[in-house]
Amino acid sequence: MDYVHRTGNECAFISRPQCGGLLEAVSRKEFEEYVHDGEMDARQDELEAQWDLEDELFADELILI
Repeated sequence: MDYVHRTGNECAFISRPQCGGLLEAVSRKEFEEYVHDGEMDARQDELEAQWDLEDELFADELILI
C-alpha cells in the first residue's frame, strides 16, 4: 500500500504462483503483465488443485466421523 501512497497510482493485489497466497500490491502495468504472462492462469490452476485436494481431505474426514 505504500506504493499507492507514494505514487498516487492505481494498484491491484495479486498472488503469484507458488507463493502460498501471499498478496502483493502492484501497479496497473505490473498487473497487466501478470495477466499477459499467464501468471494469473497459473495461480488459478494452483488454487483449483489445492481446493480439489482440500475437498478430498474434507470428504475423507466426513467418512471417518
